[in-house]
Amino acid sequence: MPTKIFKQANILPAYTIFLNPSDFKTLKINKNLQVYVSKPIKTPFDFDSLVPSLNLIYKNKDAAALVQVAVKTDKGWSSLYKLFYLSKNYKKTFSNLKDDFISRQTDTILPRTKATTFKLQITLLGQAKINLITAALTNRNIKHNTELSLESLGVKDIELPIKPLSQKEYKVKSLRNEICSPTSLTMALNYFGKKVNLADTIKGVFDDGAKIYGTWPLNTAYAGEMGIKCCVTRCSSLAQAEAEIYQARPLVISVSFKNGDLKNAPVKQTEGHLILLCGLDENGDFIAIDPAAQTAKTARRIYSRKDLAKVWLKNKRGLAYAFAYEK
Repeated sequence: MPTKIFKQANILPAYTIFLNPSDFKTLKINKNLQVYVSKPIKTPFDFDSLVPSLNLIYKNKDAAALVQVAVKTDKGWSSLYKLFYLSKNYKKTFSNLKDDFISRQTDTILPRTKATTFKLQITLLGQAKINLITAALTNRNIKHNTELSLESLGVKDIELPIKPLSQKEYKVKSLRNEICSPTSLTMALNYFGKKVNLADTIKGVFDDGAKIYGTWPLNTAYAGEMGIKCCVTRCSSLAQAEAEIYQARPLVISVSFKNGDLKNAPVKQTEGHLILLCGLDENGDFIAIDPAAQTAKTARRIYSRKDLAKVWLKNKRGLAYAFAYEK
């Protein structure tokens, strides 16, 4: 059975599941072509968005994978939709699409009516090992629970030793406003001892379909290439972020806010931005490395629990990517 990556609340606005080998049937065409087809995965609630993640270990230069998704709504089963393609040197999502069943927006499947079940198909080319398969789900009709968002595990006065980076200091000026995701990912990978540089991460996560650097499954796939299990996830409580930090794992989160919503932020407002959570101060507020700071020296910020509950959990429905480091 699929299992939770995070402990969740009884009423779930967000949910992330692992898929196990037993969830798939394997069709081996030949030694260089295998197709993995999942059984129908019944979800714990009706979902209105789905973002899969796939981590691969490439064993030869020609290895690649195509990820496809089908959903079951009150109209029946949809077609099988291409979502993203992965290889070591080339990654892409497919163009936006709308039909009677879904809207496909870059890396996200958005069912147009009530959806209760999904299936994944992974076509594996060449020699590669599948290391992780997950699916992050949400339901926007479940009210955001502010009290739950401010739930605390009692974790305080802890900070992971993250070396700060600023996207504003990147050598290519034209990219400085576009690379918050690879900058945050680079900091996390370096924390885990992978010694990567920002230029390589930028190249490794580039979405050749959408021509952007922030496509979530492509960023998590790059971490997987580096030997760090990583997946797109959805959180419903600040306690989940606390739990990750307490277990010595940073969490990269997505935020959006208007002027005044996130006090101490280096930018006044944004429709979408990535920051890295790496600690909690003596008051239980979050320590973050914000790559939008003008310099690495000024990237460390303190963000209040109340503000993060709004700009992350409410505005972005807890969107994040989480890491599972295994020596």
